[in-house]
Formats: sequence, C-alpha cells, structure tokens
Amino acid sequence: MKRLEARFPLMCGQVPPACAVADAIACLNFLSALGTTACTVNGDNEVFCTAGACKWIGSNLSGGPSASSFCADVATGGDVVINTCQGNGFVDGSNAANGNGLLAVTISEES
Repeated sequence: MKRLEARFPLMCGQVPPACAVADAIACLNFLSALGTTACTVNGDNEVFCTAGACKWIGSNLSGGPSASSFCADVATGGDVVINTCQGNGFVDGSNAANGNGLLAVTISEES
C-alpha cells in the first residue's frame, strides 16, 4: 500500500508577526461563506482576505502560472492554522488548502 504524504506541511510561527485570532476568524467566516467560488493565485501570492491587521495570503506552489482551490477549502486549511498555531489570542502559520498541496494559505499580520 502506498503511503500518502503531505505536499505542504502545517507550519506555525514561521511568518511573524502574528495577528489577532478574532480577525483570523473573521476571514475564516468570509472565505467559508464563498463556498465553491474559486480562490485563485495568479503569480506567486495573492491576498484572499484582510480583517483588522490580519491577512490570509494564498501562495502558488504549483510551479505554473496559477493555483486555485474553492474558497471553502482555503478556509478549511486556514482553520487548521487557527486551531493549531494560536497562543495568547494571536495566530500565525501556513497550511495547504484542503485537498490541494499546490496552494498554501498563510495567516499573518504580514504587510
């Protein structure tokens, strides 16, 4: 039996400064509500959502001109970051969009 391996591992605290969990959750809810709308990264990076000082940034890891996932899948990947990479009311980290290791989502107060 072939073992599955993650193409993009969950990373916490790799891209400080951290942002407020409440702001990250606002983006989670926004992207979840978009459902099957495509969240697409043309080029290397694209900001999917900003709430307060918090940004959800998509990164194209495909090696091609773009990468795309349903916005709900981006939200699911980011939800893992929120649940795993938070402390003292702040969160920062990166994870693959649900089911798509070619699109990563980073949650950070990155400018």
